Amino acid sequence: MIFYAQTIKKVRRCNASFDRELQNYEKSIRKSKNVKKQRGGLVLSKVRYLNLKGKDMQNVDFFRYFFKHVLKTNTPIDFFSWHVYGATVEKVQDKIRLARKLLDEYGLTECESILNEWNYVRGWEDDDWNHSKLAWRGVKGASFVAAVMEMSQYEPVDM
Repeated sequence: MIFYAQTIKKVRRCNASFDRELQNYEKSIRKSKNVKKQRGGLVLSKVRYLNLKGKDMQNVDFFRYFFKHVLKTNTPIDFFSWHVYGATVEKVQDKIRLARKLLDEYGLTECESILNEWNYVRGWEDDDWNHSKLAWRGVKGASFVAAVMEMSQYEPVDM
């Protein structure tokens, strides 16, 4: 697999716009055309950017924008990789279903949905973050991982 991954921090640091990032994705994927592997990406979770028109875009809006760009430019995409973090198995399940729904909505029915990063996270700040880190090392974190893996077997996710 050829992954195109760009970290949010790097993009923010260089003030890249959504549209420039999508052009970088397209160039990277096209340069790998002679490689006999699956090509795709974008390896993002929660995004918050400003596109060239100054519109604040995040989450589902960004993914829709990305899929429209892929279709408009006829950029190959064999898989769509994404992340999710949450404190319930239901949240992960909802995101799995949403990713597949969005891919299908844009006619990308053969595109694999790859959940390549996930974990128990109650929150990203202060006590919630400390609670999350402790949970990872204990029964709660292990139970969450086992429950997500079991649930995922019955959901429309490819990896």
